[in-house]
Amino acid sequence: MLVKKRFGACYAGSEQFIFPKAGFRFIFHFIITFAVVVNIIANLFMKKLFLLILSLISGVILSLAWPERGFPGLLFIGLVPMLLLEDFIASDRNRFFRYSVLFYTYPGFLLWNVLTTWWIVNSTIQGGIMANTLNALFMSIIFQAFHWTKRNLTIPLPDTWP
Repeated sequence: MLVKKRFGACYAGSEQFIFPKAGFRFIFHFIITFAVVVNIIANLFMKKLFLLILSLISGVILSLAWPERGFPGLLFIGLVPMLLLEDFIASDRNRFFRYSVLFYTYPGFLLWNVLTTWWIVNSTIQGGIMANTLNALFMSIIFQAFHWTKRNLTIPLPDTWP
């Protein structure tokens, strides 16, 4: 007699981790719903405080994907709130100063670093604090460079594609 299993099993070390086999459909619907909700909220309430909240949401999503038992699929949508943040700043240049992307993305990257590499503090407290703050700063600088490149480098596309 054949019995269909509803759950699959994945062994990690000596423990068994059970996950639903039909989870990909749920994840796909979750990603679509998340993108629609964030887009609606972003268009309605795009204030400066909301930009910080978007950054922190991005940090939480990225950190949920990173741990040992995290879901790596969240990495694909983890930067979406930060990309929305950057797009809003790029579209409304008069309200923001030159380093706004750096200022607004830093809290999200710092939260991501603290939640995923907290264990560095076991070595030395100063080293852990310095590693987390500098790593977040470097990521924010790269995001700021992306913003400047997007704003200043315009490559004309051909009128017709082959």
